Amino acid sequence: MPNVERGAIRAGAGIAAPARWRLLGATTLVATTLVAALVLGASIALGSGGAVAPSPADSEDVSYGVEIYLGSYCGACHSLTSAGTTGAFGPTHDDARSRAEERLSDPNYRGRATTIAEYLRESIVEPAIYVVPGYAATPHAMPAYTNFSERELAALIDLLMQP
Repeated sequence: MPNVERGAIRAGAGIAAPARWRLLGATTLVATTLVAALVLGASIALGSGGAVAPSPADSEDVSYGVEIYLGSYCGACHSLTSAGTTGAFGPTHDDARSRAEERLSDPNYRGRATTIAEYLRESIVEPAIYVVPGYAATPHAMPAYTNFSERELAALIDLLMQP
């Protein structure tokens, strides 16, 4: 006779949960798990002053972003120290994250982005929506890069989001 744990019932090839667990019912277990997850999430957010720090981008994504940045000749116009470029025409991409935040709050901004990542995406794909002050008269207007894949865009955005 097989060895069966005390309080468990043999069911096919496995062992069923003890009877006291079955009394709780699946609904109660799901509800309890959901409440526990919500409490944990709230305590993490509140423990950090209500703001959850963004997770750093994977170094492979950032490296791929540099590859896309250089391969697309972004550095011909834009400077970005981490990519080793010193562009001559466009705004610098150094500290792009905080600059994007400033531009989102600019009363002249008319784009659709509401987050920094959305603003950076919009600036790559639809750059004419918001031209950075001081760069409207440049003879080398930023082209719309609509040919990037989602992975390439994400890698570029990860690169530009770096501190």
